[in-house]
Amino acid sequence: MLGLVLIYFLAKAFYDLAGEHDKHQTGYAVAGVVTYYLGSFIGGILIVIGMEIITPGSVDEMDDTLLGIIAVPFGLFIYWLLYRYLKRSWERGVIVDNPDILDDEML
Repeated sequence: MLGLVLIYFLAKAFYDLAGEHDKHQTGYAVAGVVTYYLGSFIGGILIVIGMEIITPGSVDEMDDTLLGIIAVPFGLFIYWLLYRYLKRSWERGVIVDNPDILDDEML
């Protein structure tokens, strides 16, 4: 149940950000959730590899739920990076001082 609340708020943040900048809201909400899960997956893999290098065989005895909880900050970090990137790039935008210059032909 707690995971569903987290997914809701992750999707809502991207949904609202896309709405502010006239982008496809549902697509970006799904992209935010997928980014979180992808970051958690990659974080879990990095944790397992690190544990196997430091203490071989310790991953076999580790609980899967604990590994999932440890991987959550990685997912949130990757999610936050994408959110900040999209927000900064959409706010920056492209400002054209003279729109007629785009219609001029190159000689």
